[in-house]
Amino acid sequence: MGAIDHSALKLGNQLLILNVLREKGPMSRNQLKDETGLAWGTITAFVKEMLLMDLIVETGKSSSDLGRKPVGIDINTKARFIVGVRLGGTYIKSTVLDLRGKVLCEKISNVNPDDKKEKIVDQILKTIDSALRQQKVRNERIAGIGFTAPGAIDTDNGVCLYAPRHPKWKDVPIKEILHERYKAPCFVEHSNSSSALGEQWFGAGKNISDFLCVPIGTGISVGIIINGRIYRGYNGMAGEFGHTSIYPDGTKCICGRKGCLEEYASGRSLARQGNEIADRKKADVVMTSKLLCEAAESGDKKARKIFETMGQHLGIGLANLINILNPELIIISGGVSKASQFFLPSLEKALAGHAWDYSSRKIAISDLEDPVLMGAASLVLREIYVNGLLLKEKNGEKYE
Repeated sequence: MGAIDHSALKLGNQLLILNVLREKGPMSRNQLKDETGLAWGTITAFVKEMLLMDLIVETGKSSSDLGRKPVGIDINTKARFIVGVRLGGTYIKSTVLDLRGKVLCEKISNVNPDDKKEKIVDQILKTIDSALRQQKVRNERIAGIGFTAPGAIDTDNGVCLYAPRHPKWKDVPIKEILHERYKAPCFVEHSNSSSALGEQWFGAGKNISDFLCVPIGTGISVGIIINGRIYRGYNGMAGEFGHTSIYPDGTKCICGRKGCLEEYASGRSLARQGNEIADRKKADVVMTSKLLCEAAESGDKKARKIFETMGQHLGIGLANLINILNPELIIISGGVSKASQFFLPSLEKALAGHAWDYSSRKIAISDLEDPVLMGAASLVLREIYVNGLLLKEKNGEKYE
């Protein structure tokens, strides 16, 4: 029998307490003992220690004519804060959350995709600073920063190698930049994976070990969760679902190849098709997927037909994913998902015709406004509640 790793056992028990309080707190010590199954002595010792760490607080100390209220224990949501940052195609979003995962504020600013990387970095920092100022959060109270962006990402070193819609955003050591500025742990992830992570922590992917998240906006991608963990593929390049070909001799894609799914089912594709049916007498008509959805909602038959055809194409693409991975659930997110009533019927019909009969074909539409941004914040939540970021920090361990 191998030696017991007491430090790992201690960390595991402390994380158990923190997670129970995050999900079900506040509660008394007796309730915490029942919920965790830990011995009373263990509860007493670790609660005392984590109170000194300022990770948890006592609640309900007041007395009244009816007697003293029981002393409760809860996460100290005012001690530390989480920052999530998303670099999108034409914008930057930053959000601040408390330690329970409650969103406290969100800031958004426009960015020119053609700007130099130094200018984009400067805009990222200004957007983060704006969110921190609103919540009056000092740098030393930042538990961690999660950053997400499209393109090629070196997640281990926190370097953005390139982004397809930001031609000058290359070899940016964003983890190092953010750590230097805010003196907080930083974690970097591809936006594909962040979409799935956001659903895992906040959305339809909770308590599901195998699922896919398919964000549909200007482009199309897929975030993959297998056995509860992000699957990135070799060199972190998995998830380019939009560049799978459904018509080898079809429309030329911005990637240079032909027949990519993005050219038939993305927001960019919908806008292009919408412009083709727009009233040419109105010189100011520039169709977007949002306007096309509004046209469909008003009963425009041509707009509805575009969504119907889009659903057929997307269904073929999703059937290929299902036949390879057979996830329990596929979650569709992104701006285009708001038009799901117009493309889901044809999508499901395509799945029935192309997906393996015995596979799961369950589809859900995301309830999250921005699962990618929430996924950025979830990078920090995961480090806190799965890997013990704050506990290791308080115990003097250096956290890279």
